[in-house]
Amino acid sequence: MRKQFTRIFTASVLLIHACFSVAAVNPITLTFHSGTTTFSTDNTGSANFLVALNSGIIPPNVPLTFMLTSPVNSPGLTATQKLSGSSPCSGVALCGYTFPLSAGETCCLAFNLTSSAAGNYTMQPTINTTPPAYPAQASVLPVTVTNQSPLSSISVSPTTLTLVQYGTSDCVTVTNQSSLSSVQNLTAPISPGNSMVTGGTSGTTCASTLAPNGSCDYCFLPGSQVENGTQATFAGSNTSNSVPVGITVSAAPTALLTISVSTLALSVNNPGLNAALTGHPRQITITNSDATATAYNVTFTAQNVAPANPTIASNATPNTSCGDIAPLGTCILTITPTGTTASATPYNTSPTPITLAISGDNTNTLTPTVNILTYGSVYEDGYVYSIDDSYANYPLGVSVGGKVAALTNQAAASPGGVIWGSNAAGTVNNTIIWGIAETSTTISPVPNAGQGATLYAGQQNCAGSTVGSCDTNNIYLFYQNYIGGAPVNLSFYAAGRCKQTIGNYTDWYLPSLCEMGPDSGNLVCNTVTVLQNMVNNLPSLLSDSIPCAAPAGCLAGLFWSSTEYSVLPSNFAWFQNFGATTAFQSANNKNLVYGVRCSRALTPN
Repeated sequence: MRKQFTRIFTASVLLIHACFSVAAVNPITLTFHSGTTTFSTDNTGSANFLVALNSGIIPPNVPLTFMLTSPVNSPGLTATQKLSGSSPCSGVALCGYTFPLSAGETCCLAFNLTSSAAGNYTMQPTINTTPPAYPAQASVLPVTVTNQSPLSSISVSPTTLTLVQYGTSDCVTVTNQSSLSSVQNLTAPISPGNSMVTGGTSGTTCASTLAPNGSCDYCFLPGSQVENGTQATFAGSNTSNSVPVGITVSAAPTALLTISVSTLALSVNNPGLNAALTGHPRQITITNSDATATAYNVTFTAQNVAPANPTIASNATPNTSCGDIAPLGTCILTITPTGTTASATPYNTSPTPITLAISGDNTNTLTPTVNILTYGSVYEDGYVYSIDDSYANYPLGVSVGGKVAALTNQAAASPGGVIWGSNAAGTVNNTIIWGIAETSTTISPVPNAGQGATLYAGQQNCAGSTVGSCDTNNIYLFYQNYIGGAPVNLSFYAAGRCKQTIGNYTDWYLPSLCEMGPDSGNLVCNTVTVLQNMVNNLPSLLSDSIPCAAPAGCLAGLFWSSTEYSVLPSNFAWFQNFGATTAFQSANNKNLVYGVRCSRALTPN
């Protein structure tokens, strides 16, 4: 019985083996993939093979374990299997020392090749599998090993570099001194590791290989820190020497930035409210005032840009900064209003301007302010009621022109107030003042000598109804210098109240009639081209209640203008009645006490 079982088992094993043998026709392929099979004794070669278990021949659930036999045929050639790291067969994993594969799988059998003697060698990896045994052998692969290539040597000039913090790159020249051998794997690592110097920057022509007797440039860029003792060491994998280059990064010299204006005023873009509100762009010029030092990495940032949100752009590329500004060079910022909204709410007596912060890595910091104005904006100690945004009068690089009314009265409206003209004793004076009546022009003054006026030194022919600054100057000169008992106390007469310091300014004047309001039927003020005036452009300040209580700085009642009445200039001058519903103009006796609200022109810059 036992002999019969043994014969049956043996036959079964033979049948199984025969079945696998039939099924395993060429189940494994072992083919050369890539490598470096010609190399010198001082270098390393490589040979990479693909091992594949063909799908459909071996049952898919029967993995085979491969075992490598000696991969070389020739003594003197050493092949070391690569078991870790990246695979040299793209997309195919490395084979292990022993490696299971299932049907349809592939792995990369990779070898590093070395030899100490030149010669012609062959290699032919052989593998076997368990179970069952399926030996596979690659085709014979020839390998050529040459004698060690002669060493090259290099020189570097100069061997010291001094760079400037934040500055531009500087270069050294590397030369291969050998006429026979190329420099291989040229590098220049920088130490210490925390150095901010960068090697191989713009201007570098060196590659990893340098031909015999060849030269190339290698460039270094400084960073933002001062450095001493930094070193770049030049060497190749086959050079007999290495060359250190000492690098010093010196502190960048300070560059002084200046600006064309410290405060810039612009108009809103609101021609629908008034054609004068054109919203023209205006510019600030930043200058590097140093004749030798570059201003590095000059940037600008804006605070409090809302609600006006103007655009701010430089003439540099990109336009969001100025970059480096050369000695005596400039960067121009263009500020453009984007709509009808001012930078601060009109009538807000504590407005916050837009503030720019301008600085470079080696410069001072500048903080100019930007104001986007509309009617009622509080600027230069007054309420804006007139804006001149024309480039003809106020070019691109300066602020807009315009006029403001003082924030408060300089004399209360009647029954308080002050007389129009006064002698030294504080009582009315009816002297006729030269060239300030409503009909006066710069060519034809009224009053004039024919009407009993005297032209004193410093006085001018004024456009009496529209230019209060000229009127006020003529009035002030007379009472300050030419009346008996001069000078008259400035608080005694209306124009004198405006020649005093108000807030931070001393250039106030008593406004002319048409600066205060539009024509109300007297045909004094132009009704076609209406002069920008307080009544039309400061409506929120007007009140019919006398005295008015709100808002702060409100206007109500009778106020003197600087314009004399041409029909009776000795006794009469024009006044403006401020009111929300009762605004009008008329003339009355100079001995009456009316209110005073001074005006001034915006400071040109």
